[in-house]
Amino acid sequence: MNRSMKLRVLVVEDELLVRVGIKSSIDWEGNGFTLIGEAIDGMEALSLFRIHLPDIVLLDIRLPDISGLEVLKTIRLENPETKVIVISGLDDFETTRKAFQFGAHEYFHKPRIQSGDLLKLLNDIKAEMKDAPRPNTTEDQPPTVLEILRDALSFPLSKEASSKLSASIPARAYIVMMVSLTGLYERKMNRQFNEEITFNAAMNLIAELASRREEIEFFSSTPNEYFFLFRADDLETSLIKCAKNFYTALSNMLRRYIDVASHAGVSSIKYQYEDLQIAIFEAREANESYFILLEPFIKYVDRYTDSADSVEVARLIDVLIYTARRAQVDVHLQHMQKLVDFMRKKGNPSRKTLIHNSLTFIYLAGLNHKDGEGDGLRLDSCETLDQFLQCYTHILSGIARENNSILKNGLAKQIKDYLYVHYSDDISLQSLSEEFHLSKNYISRAFKAEEGTNLFTWLNMMRIEKSQQLLIRTTLRIYEIAEATGFASTVSFNYAFNRVVGMSPSQYREEHSLDT
Repeated sequence: MNRSMKLRVLVVEDELLVRVGIKSSIDWEGNGFTLIGEAIDGMEALSLFRIHLPDIVLLDIRLPDISGLEVLKTIRLENPETKVIVISGLDDFETTRKAFQFGAHEYFHKPRIQSGDLLKLLNDIKAEMKDAPRPNTTEDQPPTVLEILRDALSFPLSKEASSKLSASIPARAYIVMMVSLTGLYERKMNRQFNEEITFNAAMNLIAELASRREEIEFFSSTPNEYFFLFRADDLETSLIKCAKNFYTALSNMLRRYIDVASHAGVSSIKYQYEDLQIAIFEAREANESYFILLEPFIKYVDRYTDSADSVEVARLIDVLIYTARRAQVDVHLQHMQKLVDFMRKKGNPSRKTLIHNSLTFIYLAGLNHKDGEGDGLRLDSCETLDQFLQCYTHILSGIARENNSILKNGLAKQIKDYLYVHYSDDISLQSLSEEFHLSKNYISRAFKAEEGTNLFTWLNMMRIEKSQQLLIRTTLRIYEIAEATGFASTVSFNYAFNRVVGMSPSQYREEHSLDT
């Protein structure tokens, strides 16, 4: 990829409204992207992918013809450099987990498409692709074993890289262990604590300890993610026991020299370096299980959620969405406690899924992305479920106080009175901000808190009602009614009217005429 060019993006989504939301939520060209196409099913997606070779694919995990997971696997096989962002619903935990195992870069929840999070995610990918070292090197400077291992944290291994690992560090079997420091959540409350110095000291100590062991390869590219490859020349060697003994020595060293605790996750045993990325994924997932299990050394277990568990999680998520949208904070937090209790019992959903969903709940409850930008960082720094629940409760309680303050002002009635007169104008949050001398964010939250619905959803319904009256009482043409009721075009008017009323404007007029 020529990194000075605009990144090419392909959208794969079968729902029209979601596709429209994705396309309209971002100034693609202005932000350094080119939207090269959109597909409504898996076969069309693969066809467009092979023609354009996009840098980024926004992929709906549920497609009408073939599974999004199959599309994902094909993309990763044919062009590993393409970053795939999986678009999923809130209840599809098992499929999302598999998507990460198959090489998805990230996943994104449909309800947050309009929140600004999508652009931030795309910009993060753009920065990463610009700054990341290329996995391919020149023949004069072949990649070292350490470089290959580090690349495997982000890129699928090529056949050449796998062959080099087999030749350089031969093994009949191997496992991957990931170690992270813990206990940092409380230390961050102390202003004198320097996280960067702690991570650097840990890196140096771990590298020194690992260098003394010939059967261990140590590699890392991200702070607080320390990876080790343990290999064995025969199948009789207990790799798990070797990893646990090494972790015990490492843990004691970290406590002694920099006074920090740690936890480790270990993959299942692998026999070919082609499976290295799967081993890394398993080690990460096992390491992340500390969040729920609070055990310092955890072996990977492939947890399959049975149908009853999936139904219960989906039910809890539905209630959490419902209560968040209506800012019913007390009831919402009661059900979040139930979800946390379920996680302790079943181990699902994962930490990452919980935090992603929680940010969506926060957005639905009243805070937009800009106002809640620090919430993601605070939640992501939580190391245990108890810390998460305490932090999340604090955030939601703040939303409740803010919404209660908004409700007392009666601002929504003033906005509605204004819109009843000016509904035919080009209404935007910016124009309302200028009219009422309030911030766009405050206006949006105030209306939602008082009316229980989005401002523009309400405005759209009111415009449809006005258009119905004009269709009945006048002989204005359809395009004239669209213009008179504030729709940007006849196409958008027809679509909105059909969506709400269940028939086209012309059909509505004709049927009413027949009735009279």
